[in-house]
Amino acid sequence: MVFFEMASSKNGVSACEIERKYGLCSRSAWFLMHRIREAMKSDALIATMRGTIVADETYIGGEPRKMNKERHRMWEFGRDGKNTDKTPVVSLIDADTGEVRSRVMPKVTGANLHKFMSQHVDMAGSELWTDEGSWYGQLGEEFIRHATVNYREDEYVTRAGRRSRASGSRC
Repeated sequence: MVFFEMASSKNGVSACEIERKYGLCSRSAWFLMHRIREAMKSDALIATMRGTIVADETYIGGEPRKMNKERHRMWEFGRDGKNTDKTPVVSLIDADTGEVRSRVMPKVTGANLHKFMSQHVDMAGSELWTDEGSWYGQLGEEFIRHATVNYREDEYVTRAGRRSRASGSRC
């Protein structure tokens, strides 16, 4: 029951709550919860990803139309992605298994991406799919193959790995 509560709880479960609900002493509840957390750890983070890797980045933050005038002026100044208030997040997706590994980056550069990818991907034994970001060019040379898509021409990669053009209006 404790395992179920820990897995299904949105905000987490405290050892005190487990102690009260199930009549355990505080040390037993604490020990049980730590053992369950240890069992829930993923061994996948130890192994490097291999195969077809899709890499992309996004910037997370507020919408410019909802900002006050001063914040909007600051956003206008930094909308080239270098001086923006938004937080860059880079994700690596193993297209074969569906596993995703993400990391918040202080700044998206080739050096930061290389460090992140070398920790999580077997670059010599993998294929890389990216957009045409300038930081992926030199990084792609370390992979078996580097395929890119051009979003400006509505070109996207499908799940089967074939390129397709988006139809209709963009969302």
